[in-house]
Amino acid sequence: MKYKLNRLSDYSDDALLSEMKRVASIVSSGPLTRTVFGKHARASASVFMKRFGGWQQALEAAGLGSRYSGKPVSQRMRQQSGKSVTREEIIDELKRVAEKTGRQDLTVDDFNSNASFSAYTVRSHFKLWRRALEAAGLTVRPSSARYSDEECYENLLFVWTHLGRAPKYLEMNSIPSQVGGKAYVARWGTWVKALEAFVERVNKDDASRVSVGENPVTVAQTIPAAIVKNDDGRIRLGIRYKILVRDNFKCVRCGNTPAKDPSCRLHVDHFHPYSKGGPTVIENLRTLCDACNVGKGNSTIESDR
Repeated sequence: MKYKLNRLSDYSDDALLSEMKRVASIVSSGPLTRTVFGKHARASASVFMKRFGGWQQALEAAGLGSRYSGKPVSQRMRQQSGKSVTREEIIDELKRVAEKTGRQDLTVDDFNSNASFSAYTVRSHFKLWRRALEAAGLTVRPSSARYSDEECYENLLFVWTHLGRAPKYLEMNSIPSQVGGKAYVARWGTWVKALEAFVERVNKDDASRVSVGENPVTVAQTIPAAIVKNDDGRIRLGIRYKILVRDNFKCVRCGNTPAKDPSCRLHVDHFHPYSKGGPTVIENLRTLCDACNVGKGNSTIESDR
């Protein structure tokens, strides 16, 4: 089974505006806020803001200006040039936005969504975003070079599991993510390409290499000996993803899920312990939370049979 993304493949102006109109037809009344838009769209609101200069401008370009409900963006604010703002004013604005959002590691999207001028103005003075953050005494996120591809994939799987769905770009800048969205864009070019790379990676790990009975207790006796011999017990990233998807990102014993309980951590576990001959195949793997996994120890819990 292959996994696909519900994302746009065409990011031209016409395609983006068509997507905005499509979402507007689904949410047929009331303000079309970025939050509402994000629940139905196949591209994040930040993409529209960057392309059209702001959320209000994007709605206007799609003929939906009447559905804007935020703070009006004046013509002066739209045309404000970098030369009209001093470095001191930029630093003050960075601090103000940081206080407003409660974030010390501001991203460009954070700033563009809350500031009275764009991040382009900031960069026109400081050249690099991190230099501006340093000047304002804010936190600079680690460079993407600090992480390997596999570490980026592992982090993405962790956030995906926490949300129970594919994360959005801005969500990678918040807990529990340990790698910011910018690091993914720097490595793969765009957020969508990063997600596509992740999907390609997880599809490389084949969790359906054998077909045996559905009862995990009997798997060890029915699996071909050659596969048992080559089984090192490791549950690879792609296989973990497939098991988590199959189990709906919930503990199969107690039903707990990170989507409802942020403290919940999910693990993919051998039903019949590997140390006792249990093979690493899809039929012998399941999702458990911390509490159930620790309570299980190195034994098969009778009530699970």
